[in-house]
Amino acid sequence: LLENPALIIYDHAGLDVGTVHLVHSRPRASWLSPAHYVVHDAERREAVVVVRGTLSLEDVVTDLGGEAVKFFVGGRAHQNILQSACTVLSSVAP
Repeated sequence: LLENPALIIYDHAGLDVGTVHLVHSRPRASWLSPAHYVVHDAERREAVVVVRGTLSLEDVVTDLGGEAVKFFVGGRAHQNILQSACTVLSSVAP
């Protein structure tokens, strides 16, 4: 199980190997780049981007650093979390 990250993801999330396919995986976090994966559920015709929560030292540094920045109309966002979301988006979007 440990040699195949896909099996860990399927097992942990309770996914059906027959209808849900792992299409992208970054199992280790780095600075402003959280661990994440993308699955495609053929039966439901959905793609889902899943971002792992805080687990590693890199995740903690991302969580602690950064300040609130302007985000959309009147909103605010945590600077490092926003940058991390942009990093994930650029790695999974065509």
